[in-house]
Amino acid sequence: MVTIEILQQEDTTEDDPTIKERIQIQGIQVLRITPINIKVSIPIPMTELLDIINEIKPIEGPQQEELDSYYAMQVPVYNDGNLSAEELDLPHHIGLRLALESVLQRYGTSNDLQILIS
Repeated sequence: MVTIEILQQEDTTEDDPTIKERIQIQGIQVLRITPINIKVSIPIPMTELLDIINEIKPIEGPQQEELDSYYAMQVPVYNDGNLSAEELDLPHHIGLRLALESVLQRYGTSNDLQILIS
């Protein structure tokens, strides 16, 4: 499972950031995705999110014996103009990329927001 938290930095440096939104996706394993596997639990500025999305790829291609676990099962995906989510079986890196692109569309590249992936 992957958890994506949208954090808003407060004006004072003493306060912990406020969690604006928490998104949990059951089927995605972040340790199978680079460069996210080295950025787990490290706050990432929203201004860097687009660059990270473009770098996302699987750590290595599926081996024949692991084809069953290569896909994240039933990832909720919204199609354009469709208000209800469809559940699709996607490779882990594609599922995370779709989730992060949705976050980017919703929040933009704000300087006071960060994203935390765990």
